[in-house]
Order: sequence, then C-alpha cells, then structure tokens
Amino acid sequence: WDDLAGLSVEGLAAALAGASAVEAASKARFLALLGEFLDRQAWEDEGCVSAAQWLSWRCGLGSVAASEHIRVAQALRCLPTIAQALSSGAITWSKVRAVSRIATPATETTWLNVALDATAAQVEQIVRTQRRIKATDAIKVIGAGLRGAGHNVTDEEVARFQVRDGAAGFMRIVID
Repeated sequence: WDDLAGLSVEGLAAALAGASAVEAASKARFLALLGEFLDRQAWEDEGCVSAAQWLSWRCGLGSVAASEHIRVAQALRCLPTIAQALSSGAITWSKVRAVSRIATPATETTWLNVALDATAAQVEQIVRTQRRIKATDAIKVIGAGLRGAGHNVTDEEVARFQVRDGAAGFMRIVID
C-alpha cells in the first residue's frame, strides 16, 4: 500500500478497475453463500430469530443492508446469468441490486444487457421508471370498471390506489 503515491494515473485507474472486479467477485461469492444459508435457515442454529439479525451479528451489516443482501441473494438464485456477470466482475453490486428488483428468469438477459451498457445511476433510473410504468399498468387493470377509483404514482415510485367501497369507506392498495 505504500507504493500508491508512485503509481501513474493510468496505473492507479487500472488498479481501481481491478479492485472493483475483485470486489464484485467477492460479493457474488457472499451472495451465493447467503442464498444457501437462507435455504437451510441456518441462522436458527445460532439462536437468531432471522437471517437479517444473524447478518447484523456475524457480518456487521445494518438492518437495511442485511435485508437488501437477503433480497438480492434470493433473487440471484433464479437469475444465474446475472449472478455469473457479478462473479466475473462484469457488473457491480450497485447494478445487480437495481436489476434484481425487476428481472425475472424470462427477462434476465434484457436486464443484464441494461446493466452491461449503462452506468449504475442510469440502471437505477431505468429500473425505477420501469417499475413505475408496471405499477401504473397494474392500477389501470385493477381500477378498470370500479366506480370512484383513483390513483397516483409518488416520487418513491410506489403506486397508491384508492377505491370507494360504499359503507365500508376507502380501501387502499399499495403496489411496490
């Protein structure tokens, strides 16, 4: 680590890119291990009430980070091509985290191509936009033919749907 000051800009850039690929491969391994850990419900063997609690205790993750790792690990069990791209360092954790919110086995190749071709910020924006469009479409289907139905899509990309149900008042459905 002492030789960092002696690196050229090109050498420093190459070292950063290489370290990023190593980090991605390490994250892929962590997520594969976590997926198996989840399948076995192994956190129960150590007296924890949830996998998130175990990750917080044993891996030092905060509760939000633990939950996100669990969500992604579970998603990658059905998205082997995306998991392999992370493992090879072709895509980053940020991109995998975003596309795993929306990719399915049927759409995996499409979402992998988005992750390969766009920056992480662009991938996140594309996923947010696609989720908003899907939520709006779902509301149109749900709301078709219902008297007094209305909807809006918030900044958080969460669709809220409200239906007036006679004497029962309002019913709210949140699609996220």
